[in-house]
Amino acid sequence: MDLILIISNLVKIFIISLLIYFVYAKIINFNNHYKCRTIFICILSINISIIYLILTHTFQPLTAILILYILYGLIIISIKVENRIYYRIIAYSISYIIVYLIYVIATMISGVLLWIFGENTNAKNPISFIIIPCITFLLYYILFKVKRFKSGFNFLKGTKINKHIIIFIFIICGIVTSLYVFFQNKNKFLFNIILIVESIVVTILLIIWIKSQITKTYKNKMRDRTIEMQKAEIDEKEKIIEEIKAENLKFANTIHKYNHKFESLEFAMKNALKLDSKEEFANEIAVILEESKNTAKNFAKETKVDTRKIPLTNINGIDTMFKYMQEEAIKNNIQFDLKINANINSLINEIIPKEKFETLIGDHIKDAIIAINSNNKTYKSILVTLGLVDGIYEFSVYDTGIEFKIDTLLKLGIEQVTTHKEEGGSGIGFMTTFKTLKECKASLVIEEYNPETTNYTKAITIRFDGKNEYKIYSYRAEKIKEQKGKRRIIIKRIK
Repeated sequence: MDLILIISNLVKIFIISLLIYFVYAKIINFNNHYKCRTIFICILSINISIIYLILTHTFQPLTAILILYILYGLIIISIKVENRIYYRIIAYSISYIIVYLIYVIATMISGVLLWIFGENTNAKNPISFIIIPCITFLLYYILFKVKRFKSGFNFLKGTKINKHIIIFIFIICGIVTSLYVFFQNKNKFLFNIILIVESIVVTILLIIWIKSQITKTYKNKMRDRTIEMQKAEIDEKEKIIEEIKAENLKFANTIHKYNHKFESLEFAMKNALKLDSKEEFANEIAVILEESKNTAKNFAKETKVDTRKIPLTNINGIDTMFKYMQEEAIKNNIQFDLKINANINSLINEIIPKEKFETLIGDHIKDAIIAINSNNKTYKSILVTLGLVDGIYEFSVYDTGIEFKIDTLLKLGIEQVTTHKEEGGSGIGFMTTFKTLKECKASLVIEEYNPETTNYTKAITIRFDGKNEYKIYSYRAEKIKEQKGKRRIIIKRIK
């Protein structure tokens, strides 16, 4: 055998063997003792290359490759990992197909590059010994830089999917074997053309199949996650129902306890009315009034409801922030209400970092407290809503404070402006808000209500809709439009 051809085969088998293990390790997400394993696999790949050359003296190349990679597969699969044996067999088979396709594509690209630079495209060209391995490893690197492949092919773990994989592997192996047997004694040029076309078709099919399986697995995970979230919501509601039942039972027992006491006071009052002496009547009434006062006081104490209790998101930090802002509102004699209508785990995990959402909560509720303290209204209230509106997460703060100056509305997010400078407002809050909205692609909606028709004067809403818009819905929309300088604000009239 020609020395250059021997070197070519040695390089080819070494690269393919090495990459099969790397792809296999990526697929099963196997990282333990990676460096030690790599040294072992390099030595093994060199031995596999030498064994291939020995086998080709006795067997046809395809037969030699089949024997070689069955033996290599047994060694690779025998490396102990957490995955079950059938999953390792499938992972190894997929690794072989992927590496085969990568190598064929690398060879094609190498041939094109050599042709462009006027070099000999023959397989014996020494330059191809350098170009092909470089392109092969580059393609491998690009493939596993894909985010969804970094943690392995998790979609291979499904039993039903594995049956499809086995069929898929046998079809590909069957196509390659059939082509080789049919064309081995015929036109090699035609065989190479068909092999290239077959490789392209298989690559496209493999990409489509992997993408569809990843999408399917992702959807299944999302479904399972949704079920878990709904189950958590149901559990939370059941917990609330149990608390209400316990509270009702407590009220029932308290009412039963004081029922006879009130009846006895009624009886005492009727007897007092029958007394002839004014002095006796006065003494008796004094005793009854004192007894009634003590009874009413004790009854009120035992039936008192904790109005300061607010709903929870069950996310540390966010719940703490809500409780803190409630305490701040109470200190300023402001009624504080919080309404939560959905689980917000997806919002925190996928849309906005928890720390930034905590800042939004603190900034806008604090602004509402300052706005209310700047107002002379007797009714002081803050209503905070959090949850899903038309399938989109929203966070809103309603308050009864003073409204924005129009100039402030127009400069929000551009300059550090505030309507409440004298009361401690700095304008930093809205600058931070606009920065966060840009990062999360969320929209800011400011609603202003006519103070003559509603208690709440305005609402600040953060809508996580992926649009990053700034909207003002106001009863004084025309006045705002008159002063509007830039088109960055969407302004609409509201009643």
